[in-house]
Amino acid sequence: MPFHGRDALLDELTDWCGRGGFGAWLLHGPGGQGKTRLAHELAARLSGRQWAVLWPRPDAGAQELTECRWAARPLLVVLDYAEHRTGQLAALVAAAAAHRGPSAFKLLLLARTDGDWWQQAVTADDLAQDLLEHAPTRRLDPLQDDPAGRPAAYRAALEALAAALPLVDGQSGPDWAGVAAAMPMASGLDQPGYGNALTLQMAALADLLDTTGGAESPAGHGAAAVEDRLLGHERRYWQRTASALGLAPALSARALDAVVAAANLAGAADREQADLLWRRLPALADRSRDRRDTVTAWLGALYPAPAPQPFAPLPPDRLAERHIARVLDTDPALPEQLLPALGPDRTAHLLTVYTRAAAHPALAGRLDPHLTSLCVRHRTTLAPHFVRLATRSPRPGPLLAALRAIVQDPGAPLRELMDLSDLLPNASQALVHEAAFLARVLTGRLREPAATDPDRYGLHLATALNELSVRTRQLGRTEESLTAVEEAVALYRAFHAVDPERHAEALASALGSLASRLARAHRPDDGLTAAVEAVALHRGRGEAGLPGLAGALLTQSNVLGTLGRHEDGLAAVQEAVALYQKLAGSHVRQRAAALATLTVRLGELGRLPEAVTAAGRTVAAYRVLAEGDPDAYLPALAGALTNESQACHLLGRPEQGLASAEEATALLRRLAAGNPDARLPELIVVLTALADHLDALGRSTEALARARESVAVARTLRTTPQDAHAGHLAAALICLSRHLGHQGRAEEGMTAAQEAVALYRLLAERSRTVHAPKLASALGHLANHLLMLDRPEEALPAGREAVDLLRGLDRPADLLQLADSLERLADTLGHLGRHLDAVPLGAEAVEVCTALATADPGTHLPRLVLALLRLSEELRLAGTAGPAAACGRDALDLCRSLDEAVPGRHLALLAAALTNLADCLDEPDQWAEGLALAEEAAVLRRALAEADPGTHLPLLAHALIVLATQSGMAGRVPEALAPALEAVRICRADPGLRRSPLAAALRVLAVVQLNLGRRGEARATAREALDLVRALAAERPAEFDGVVAQLTGILAAIDELPAGAIPDS
Repeated sequence: MPFHGRDALLDELTDWCGRGGFGAWLLHGPGGQGKTRLAHELAARLSGRQWAVLWPRPDAGAQELTECRWAARPLLVVLDYAEHRTGQLAALVAAAAAHRGPSAFKLLLLARTDGDWWQQAVTADDLAQDLLEHAPTRRLDPLQDDPAGRPAAYRAALEALAAALPLVDGQSGPDWAGVAAAMPMASGLDQPGYGNALTLQMAALADLLDTTGGAESPAGHGAAAVEDRLLGHERRYWQRTASALGLAPALSARALDAVVAAANLAGAADREQADLLWRRLPALADRSRDRRDTVTAWLGALYPAPAPQPFAPLPPDRLAERHIARVLDTDPALPEQLLPALGPDRTAHLLTVYTRAAAHPALAGRLDPHLTSLCVRHRTTLAPHFVRLATRSPRPGPLLAALRAIVQDPGAPLRELMDLSDLLPNASQALVHEAAFLARVLTGRLREPAATDPDRYGLHLATALNELSVRTRQLGRTEESLTAVEEAVALYRAFHAVDPERHAEALASALGSLASRLARAHRPDDGLTAAVEAVALHRGRGEAGLPGLAGALLTQSNVLGTLGRHEDGLAAVQEAVALYQKLAGSHVRQRAAALATLTVRLGELGRLPEAVTAAGRTVAAYRVLAEGDPDAYLPALAGALTNESQACHLLGRPEQGLASAEEATALLRRLAAGNPDARLPELIVVLTALADHLDALGRSTEALARARESVAVARTLRTTPQDAHAGHLAAALICLSRHLGHQGRAEEGMTAAQEAVALYRLLAERSRTVHAPKLASALGHLANHLLMLDRPEEALPAGREAVDLLRGLDRPADLLQLADSLERLADTLGHLGRHLDAVPLGAEAVEVCTALATADPGTHLPRLVLALLRLSEELRLAGTAGPAAACGRDALDLCRSLDEAVPGRHLALLAAALTNLADCLDEPDQWAEGLALAEEAAVLRRALAEADPGTHLPLLAHALIVLATQSGMAGRVPEALAPALEAVRICRADPGLRRSPLAAALRVLAVVQLNLGRRGEARATAREALDLVRALAAERPAEFDGVVAQLTGILAAIDELPAGAIPDS
């Protein structure tokens, strides 16, 4: 077949080779996608450029492969089925490290999956990590994915195969080119199976061969039957050649089928191994060595292999796997017959091929019970292989069933269960349920011997309990995990008291786990005690304790973060990061975890640019890990993406954050299908982040849908107000409340906020330190909705309670939250017309923000500016123009310094400060300055509105109102008309704006029109404004009664003026 369809990737690989030096690349994908063909095409290109290309034999030893270090020419080594040849990969890595010549040394790895075998290979030792950690990986997707291109690909396959068939023994008779030209287009090429290039090519070959007649006619048509059609032709060929050698009819067709199946199940490195296989087959066991050697020669003639291999597998792999599936469907005992003849490598190969064959759709699972039974009966031999295989197989069900059956066996020896536990990887989505089940059974089985012989079994029980805690945590079962680790710690303490030096590491590790579980169970103060003890124990172990110390510091950082001690938490994680940098080596996973924790701590402290940078590094690290071992690291990648999304939201980068949130959501939906208790809470978190980003991008309907989904998911988890998931539901309700408010649905938003408040009250009773800030946040949302509903009297108690909660904490979980709550309460008092009462609250918010900005000006100066602006407004509304102006001037000075430091970053804040100060300057000697500030603010806000009208047009209207007012006060009344008219137009054009901005714009316009002598226009404008304000005053009299009086006075002045009179401005 001519090469086609992957030219871009071939060029990329060629360029990669051309860059010289060492490099490794992993290509993976299902059988038939063209991995090997692509590698051959690359090899052909490079051979023409004087490269050496090596395809190692499956049985090539390490010593042979390390000879590659002497390569003098550029070398490409292609390792097919790399997932099953990790020993050879290690030898090639050693050879590459020892290679000292100037020429290139490249490793191209071909595999069906990029599962945990890859991560194990990468982290096997420091050398492997140095050379393989950054190797690119690429999955080959279907080549003929578009059905529209398949007819042309099918026709090209017919022509290429017709040209090649005359060269095949026994196929030189027909005019294959003529046959191909006369053949009609195959039907059903739009079936999904034909997206696989090999399936399409096999269909073309089967269609050609079928024209000669004599083939078997398997049931079914289309892509699913292609393999059976080709096997029919292949089996005829086997029988014909066997007869020529005198093997048939003495060996039946069924016996020949078994021989080919055995050869492909087990393989053989030489003729002696082949003979061992034949002696295990009933049809050949009693035959002479000469007859068995004839069988070996027959297979070698059919499928030649380089010496000393006696034969090669039936190509392509999919055809071999289908043949094995057919044979085992009628003779499931064959694998068990072969096992005694096999060493470890061949045993692993047999189990791998058996698992693939059993997965064939045509079998509908019929081989599954036989595969499971084989693994159970030969557990001692097969367990190391089927446990590893379960994490990389796309269909591990029969292997998982075997694991469960062994664990459930009451007669299974205790040592066997402990060995089985040791075989399980630290983290695996595929094995998560079976691992927890094994840990429970093993713990139960150890209790009696540990009680009667604690010296011998007590430490085993402690280890099993610690393992049970880890496994149940991976399932999201916090209480069970906590109970197990508490018991483990108690046992380790007893052993540590007797022999501190021997058991310090185990006790410290268990204490770290205990600290984490206690924090999750809303007991962070107890968790911190355990974390501090764990850190101290690891520090006491000196250099040997550094890896454990780094992990314990991460745990301590997370617990401190839960307690709101973010600065201390940051210091702990920074020390951990520094330790992992010092340790280097094989701590890739731990370094990624440290970066994830660093991201969270920086975000909590408001150091958002640094948090986003750390989040990006974390995602990159986990992406590499997940590419190598998705079963173990996809959950961590989803968590890192969620952290990145949240940091981007806080920093105002919705496009970047949306991409991260969407990827995390897709991952967690898939992961939650297999492990809902652990992954659904994480899905809730990322759905809320996704909603926030969608809303920031103006996609409010989608945002609300995601917020509703987060609540729906949380309700599936929660069973009682006291359980571990009540907090997830409360957080989801807050998100829903917020987005309902953004859409003006204040009643629904208030209902959601009320439910969240009730939940957080219950949680705060259990852990005030952790949940009081969250209760305060919920109360703040409730107050916001009540204000939107013009119910400030009801909002006031909620606002006061939120402030009191945050003031009452020994160390406020978030000083920024306290500042927000103070300003919200001041705003509520302002709605009630109590501006004088609001001023002290605004002043306190300024004090809080000043303290933050003093400690970290780069992060918190913008927030201090906002606090000053809000205080300035309250002072102005309270009638104290002088202090208001002084406060506003401070804010503007800070804004100008920020703009000088980073030009363009704080333009919106600068526009707000300019408008605010202009609004405060109402004394005659301030009018000129006020007008200049208002003009600058309007120009700046107009530029911002052009870039982001949704955000800045309403603010432009306000800036124009202030400009019109200042123009009038400065005696430049004609110039005031244009900004006043524009402000009214903006307010009328935006239905989302509330009535008060339009009323304010109309009021200013009426004054301008009156001062210009346009009495009729002024009267109409003032009456419209008065109607709006009267409606507002009916709802909020304290806030708007004074405005009603002003407009009534304006109308009275208009009516009293003689025609043509110009009033005093």
